[in-house]
Amino acid sequence: MEALWSAKTALNPLLFNGLKVHTLRTTADDARPRLRFDIGLTDYKRYLATNAAGTARIAELTAAAVEAGHEPHAFLANPIGVDVICRTSDGFLIFLKRSAQVFEATGMWASVGGHPEPHMLLHAVRGSAGAAAINEHPTAREVFDAVDGGDRGGALVVRELFDAALREVEEELGLGADVMLTSATRLLGTFGAAWVEGKVDVVFAAETRLTMAQVRAWLDQVDADKAAAHAHTTAHAESVKRNISPYTRAALDVYLRASKTEA
Repeated sequence: MEALWSAKTALNPLLFNGLKVHTLRTTADDARPRLRFDIGLTDYKRYLATNAAGTARIAELTAAAVEAGHEPHAFLANPIGVDVICRTSDGFLIFLKRSAQVFEATGMWASVGGHPEPHMLLHAVRGSAGAAAINEHPTAREVFDAVDGGDRGGALVVRELFDAALREVEEELGLGADVMLTSATRLLGTFGAAWVEGKVDVVFAAETRLTMAQVRAWLDQVDADKAAAHAHTTAHAESVKRNISPYTRAALDVYLRASKTEA
């Protein structure tokens, strides 16, 4: 694992390790409806050495887990991702072009996305009074001790999933709570990334009160590259479809199925 991490960071010095939320399994209860997550903690380094290390390595780790009496994916990192399909008030969906510096889907069109951040659970527990003392890169033990499991811990994690979705919208698009319809943010479902075995992504629908033209004008003020990418998305939809990231394609499928059900 260490050798692989050294090789990856040598190629891309911008990579950094950090805690991520690990999912062992998800269970849907359509009658309620409710979605249950059995989770723990992992990190990005472990993800690169397990889920992202190729089918042979995944098969080896899966067999080892079963032999040891665990769930098949127990030895995989299985980080939870969040994908946000963000809709403007006049019915457009917002996509951006991914950087050449990222590990996955380099240079492809994508929806807003990222991961829930375990260190944000410490902020939720300690509040603004203790924010200054919070380590932005805590150990797994620090997070577990702060959350303390049980129903309270589960509620904090659910809140962080929703917070992570809106945080990614603000970080990637610059659209904060003042222009987002935060109460309209909905968890639509999940998908398993077939191209990265074991990884689960949670799909959210989010809405802004801005029109497409207003979003484009806003991006033009804060980030010229993003504005150009956004304009390209609307002007050349077919080009976007041909070069859309696998995650976004899967997230769109979840979004469109949910839209048909609601209609």
